[in-house]
Formats: sequence, C-alpha cells, structure tokens
Amino acid sequence: MGFVVLESGQSHTIECRTGAQHDVACRLGGGCVPYLTLDLEPSQSILCDFDDARMVGSEISIRPWPSLSKSTRLMVNSASAGTARAVLSKGRNGAIGAFDLASAGRRMVCRASSFLAAGPGVMANSYTRHKTHAYGVLEFLVMDGSGWIFLQSEGEILHRHLLSGETADVNAAAIAAMSATVDLAAYPSQGRRQADREVDGRMARLTGPGNVWLQSCITPGDRTERRTAKQQTPQLALIS
Repeated sequence: MGFVVLESGQSHTIECRTGAQHDVACRLGGGCVPYLTLDLEPSQSILCDFDDARMVGSEISIRPWPSLSKSTRLMVNSASAGTARAVLSKGRNGAIGAFDLASAGRRMVCRASSFLAAGPGVMANSYTRHKTHAYGVLEFLVMDGSGWIFLQSEGEILHRHLLSGETADVNAAAIAAMSATVDLAAYPSQGRRQADREVDGRMARLTGPGNVWLQSCITPGDRTERRTAKQQTPQLALIS
C-alpha cells in the first residue's frame, strides 16, 4: 500500500488486514480534503496528533503522550466488546498513505508534519532535525515495528525508487516519507566557487537504496515545523 489520491466524493477501503496480529480496519473518504476512518477493536489503540481528530467514539479513552509533541495522544478502545470509531484529517488537500511496516523492512521515516497516525505494533520516535535556511528546522520521525502507519501529504505525491548509491537532490520540505535505508544529508556546496544561499537553503541530498515519497505543495505554514523538539533523551511510543 502507499499514498491514495481520491477524486471528489470518492471513498476507498484500505485493506489493512494481512492476517497479522496488528491489522486494523480503516477507510479513506473525501475528495479535495481527505479523511481517515479507523475502527478499533477492544483494547486496540492508535497514536495520533489530536489536532487531526475530527470524531472520536465515546468508547475511546484519550491519554496524553508528550514524548513526540504536546498534542500527541494515545487513543484506546476501552469497551469490552464492539468496535470504536475515530476519524482523522489534517484539513488540507493531499493524499493519505497507509504503509505496512512488516512489508517495508519494519522501519520507515516520515516528516513530522506528514504523520497522521500509527497503529498497533508500531514504535514511534524522533529521527532527525534537518536545518535549512529557507524553511527552518524540519523534523522527521522514525517508525519501527510490524503494524500500520498512516501519513498525509501536501498536494500530489511523486514516488521515486533509488538504487544503491543513487542520489537525488530534492527540496527538503518536499519530503513526505522515505525508507529508513535512504540517507538524508545537506546539499553539498563543495566544488563551487560561491555558495548559492537560495539553493543551499532549500535542497537536500538523498542517497539510496530505498523509496522516497515527495509532496508537490509546500505551504508557508509548513516551512517551520509545529513540533519543536527539545534537546532531550529520545522517548519512545509503543502502541499495543
């Protein structure tokens, strides 16, 4: 599975059921502004940014989870029977992606602003903070485990597969997600007589192997991450 772009009024069922322990039932809806519906089994939980919550079932208990950001919450179906529904959306145009970590090397990196939710069996942690002149500090998260993660892009998605040692110079703020095997580095200015601040302040160099998903839109509000990670010992979030 990957990113799905919906036409206006269209809905799409994501088959997040592979027979594994950490499967979760979900569905995409909406057109220009997509949303994700998750049906949680009893005791099943998801980690999300509560700013993205649009509807939360009364059976769901909401617990603070400040290890990633002040607005991160763990939502658990506390009922003894029956499913509980949660609807999430970032309220912006784009594509929603569903990724099975068990099929992606059990590890994946995403932009903090692209993170929508992590399902059961996923461990979330801060990955790196990429400094740019043009966009400020861009924060990336790493997801480990064998469950599902859900992301939302800004605009359309361009998918690129990099071979081992293959490089791609990209706008750093356009990175929505990438394989954990892809190396993210500052755009090299060596070999040029004079550094171009406008170019260096926007670009990053990616080196394969692995997959990269780039988003087509970079809005002013996305140029500085809402989550400003403090300099502290990384804390983990393991969703059961």
